[in-house]
This record gives sequence, structure tokens and C-alpha cells, in this order.
Amino acid sequence: MNISITGTLGSGKSSVCKILKENGYDIISNGVLFRQIAEEKGISVVELNELAKKDKSIDDMLDERSIRLGKELDQTVFDSRMGWHFIPHSFKVFLLADMREAGRRVFNDNRVSEEYASQEEATQNLIQRQLMEKKRFFDLYQVDYLNLNNYNLVIESTHASPEEVAEKILEGARDFARKKRALINTESLHVIVHAEEEGPVRVGVARNKFYLLSGLKEFLVAKEEGRTFIEATLDEDNRLWVDSSEELILDFVKR
Repeated sequence: MNISITGTLGSGKSSVCKILKENGYDIISNGVLFRQIAEEKGISVVELNELAKKDKSIDDMLDERSIRLGKELDQTVFDSRMGWHFIPHSFKVFLLADMREAGRRVFNDNRVSEEYASQEEATQNLIQRQLMEKKRFFDLYQVDYLNLNNYNLVIESTHASPEEVAEKILEGARDFARKKRALINTESLHVIVHAEEEGPVRVGVARNKFYLLSGLKEFLVAKEEGRTFIEATLDEDNRLWVDSSEELILDFVKR
């Protein structure tokens, strides 16, 4: 079975993919495919990048290669923003981290080529990049990759180690029949005033934060037991908002 994995910037995909590779999966990223195309054309990656800005056929080649490999390969992780779209029969995973934590990770990551004056600058840069990516992919494919309903498994990774996240992905891949569930860090889940006490754990998301809508009793038990994750279902028509306005949260909570 193939896995397609994407997520918010700084959510830990690269670290998780390394662990999945250690567990027998091959890893294919858009970067790998891009380098292959550059080699075939006899040009550098930088030259291909410049060409892609003017020639949409480069994006088309990447997409076609992803579709073909998704059909030909097995036991492969596709680390790609649009892997879930082009490899529809894959186990689709989305990782989500609080943007401030994502900014901290990027600011302290020596592998990142960008240099930031502060953690706050890194965070703001990630927010802007994510908004730009959302628009770019919608313009290209008319889909919203930040709509969490696109995925079979959503994991909130802010306070989880890469090993814990990878373990849950491997469990989910083995149990592919379970659709559209989310695993939320109990330390990250925000309880809103009108959250229903009884019923299954149901959550909504605004500005990269999960809010408990129902299942308060089960959530409190999970907290008391010290569980890292609690399983939840996503609110209907859930979309991931990255706007900085507090009004979005207030509007969301009042729904």
C-alpha cells in the first residue's frame, strides 16, 4: 500500500518520512522527481526551476510522473503537497502543527536555507507561504489541499515526537478501512465553552488549532490517563484556516 503525506509547513513531515523509510517504505518527493527531470533534460535544478516559471509543461510532467509511479509502485511514501490528489488510492495523511511551534522548528533547523532574524519572523513567513501555496494549488487544480476532509488520517503533531507520529501512520496504513479520523494531541486540544459533555469526540479546526465540540467526558478521561493522542471525528465541511484574524475563531466557536 502507498502512503501520500502532506501537511502544514513545519509539521515534521521530513522527520516522519525518515522513520517510515526505516520501516520498509521507499520515499519519493517532488524534489526527487524534479531532479530526475532535470537530469533527463541535461540541465541543472536551478535552470529547470527557471524554466518551470514560464513553462507549465514542467508541472504537467511532475504530475504525470506522480500519477504513473502511484500506479506502478507499492510500499512507497509520496511526500508531496498534491500526492493525495494524484494518487487517489493511497492512504492519505495530513500532519498539522501549531504555526508558532512550526516557526520554532524552522528557525532552529540548520537544514533550512532561509535565514530568519527571529522565531516570529519564521512563523509569519510560514503563514504567508502557506496562503500562497493554497492559492497556487487552487489556481492549478481547483482543489483546496488544506481541506482536511481530503485525508484518511489527520494527525496534530505539535507536542508529539516523529516516532509517535510515524507509529500512528503505520497503524493507520494497516487499518486503511478506517476513514477520516483525526488524532489530536490531548495537550493541544482546546475546549470551547459550549462543548457537549456526552457523545463521541468531535472536533473543528481554526487557525491550525483544534477545538473540542463534543465528547468532553471522554477527553477529560484521556487527559487524566496521560494519553498523547485522542481519536476524534472531524466536523462536517471542515477546512483549515490560516488567517491571522481572531474573528475567524470567534465566528467558528459560535457556529
